[in-house]
Amino acid sequence: MTRYFVARVFRIYPLFIPVLAFEVFVGHYGIPKMSMELAWRHITLREGALIYWTIVVEFQYYFLLPVIVGIFIAIGIKCWRVSLILALIVMGLSILRVGNFDPAIANNVWLYLPCFLFGTIAGLWAANARISLPAWAPAIALVGIWLTLPIGFELIWRQFTATPLGLDYFYMDPVQGFLWAVVLVGGFRPFWRSIFVNPVMRFYGRISYSLYLFHTTIWNWLENLTPVGTFSAPIMIFLYIAAATFAAYLSHRFFETPTINFGKRFGRWLTGDGFAPGLRAIPAAAPAALEPREADRCSGAEMELASPQTVEYWPRKSRRM
Repeated sequence: MTRYFVARVFRIYPLFIPVLAFEVFVGHYGIPKMSMELAWRHITLREGALIYWTIVVEFQYYFLLPVIVGIFIAIGIKCWRVSLILALIVMGLSILRVGNFDPAIANNVWLYLPCFLFGTIAGLWAANARISLPAWAPAIALVGIWLTLPIGFELIWRQFTATPLGLDYFYMDPVQGFLWAVVLVGGFRPFWRSIFVNPVMRFYGRISYSLYLFHTTIWNWLENLTPVGTFSAPIMIFLYIAAATFAAYLSHRFFETPTINFGKRFGRWLTGDGFAPGLRAIPAAAPAALEPREADRCSGAEMELASPQTVEYWPRKSRRM
């Protein structure tokens, strides 16, 4: 548990704090600078403004995640129906906004729990429960996700009538959470793996945190530093994507990766395993029941050595492919 929380802190805060400092001391064109008090409320997870509310909510969820995983293990990894029922109950309480909250904390994780909850449960199901969905299920779910967005059904509605649809998109969160769970669980089929698991998706997945924190700042500066009419809209979009991607790559390569690796080593040190960057103690196991898999990754300061002392064993039944 110590390693888990240390890893989360070093994953989020080393980049989050400098970005908040930028908001306090530099800011954006046409947007007031963030006050020091508001920045502190971000750091202490009490309030989030602009795009940073999602970071606050996400970190709040990190405190609930071990509890949810523990409950799932306690009821048995095969009892996916029980976990679904519990998820639906919690989702219902979240939708009804059961509980009293400070009005300033409009982004409390309890109010946005369904999406997080279904994502976690979907991952646990996919890893342990062996739920099999038809190949068309993720496609239907993706269409449903699009329809529950402001650019989905509401956009179609406006083509036929000027009467406001009057949807509260807060209540779309649990629907989207459920639909994303279908996408995640059904995405292990070969067809969907070929779409979701490719070098481009992996690359943007690695840099996604930096990309999320930087994208509005880059667009704000690019839009205001470029004279009107200098570039066409497609070129501006291309420049925006290219600049944001490049900045996020540099941040991930030279800032995120070193701090993440340091956090892992620091967590090992706190738990008494030393500060060594690469070796992990693997308990002895019966060779007949286990299948060896040599680690072949070498990233940054961390290295897993393929030797009899550092071979990682996985149960044969845990393989999906």
